[in-house]
Amino acid sequence: MIKAVTFDLDDTLWDNKLVMVEAESAMYTWLKQHCEQLTLQYSLTQLKKLKDELLEKTPELAHDVSELRRHALEQALSECGYGDSSRKLAEQAFARFLSTRQQVTYFPHTEKTLKQLSRRYSLGVITNGNAEISQMSIGQYFSFAIKAEEIKISKPDPTIFSKAVSLAGVQANQIAHIGDHPIHDILGANQAGFKSIWFNPQQDNWVYHECQPDAIAHSLHEIPTLIDKLSQNK
Repeated sequence: MIKAVTFDLDDTLWDNKLVMVEAESAMYTWLKQHCEQLTLQYSLTQLKKLKDELLEKTPELAHDVSELRRHALEQALSECGYGDSSRKLAEQAFARFLSTRQQVTYFPHTEKTLKQLSRRYSLGVITNGNAEISQMSIGQYFSFAIKAEEIKISKPDPTIFSKAVSLAGVQANQIAHIGDHPIHDILGANQAGFKSIWFNPQQDNWVYHECQPDAIAHSLHEIPTLIDKLSQNK
């Protein structure tokens, strides 16, 4: 029987591509206003490339997307002559990014589905991103949130799912995890002993041989019914 439900956030409860475009644009606008020399030397695309290159050199930052972005900004600012002010300016630019990053447009049925589920299950978040669910209207429905950057472990590592088991206070096989990413969410959940629901609004074909989801949802309003069916399966 399912007693708790965990959700991924980005591209599961909202379209993260749109969110990131807005957040990065807001950050770059701030940089134009306060660090003009940087924007004369770096386009937004070049800043993204710098972040990717930094990740290749320091893969441990993959567990902390916020610190990765701050480091990339600090490096660019330092290269552009901002010296000892680079870290502080990077923090300020990132704060602008993060503020806008919390302004999301939920997928259809998100709030209704979460409200419905919260009446029957303990709800949690397991995310590799830096969205702060407590700052959003849907935060009221969640009992706990686990962010990879806070525990320095990211999905699909079973450890992050084990943390959810501890916080939910149930057994792993009594948790259903919903997410869009076949490896981070579905493989990770399966390896941890969770039930898994692949959120697939594009109705793509499943092509991953490493794992199989226990159920597939094309819309969030399908989730409660799918969880009921998973509860009935022995």
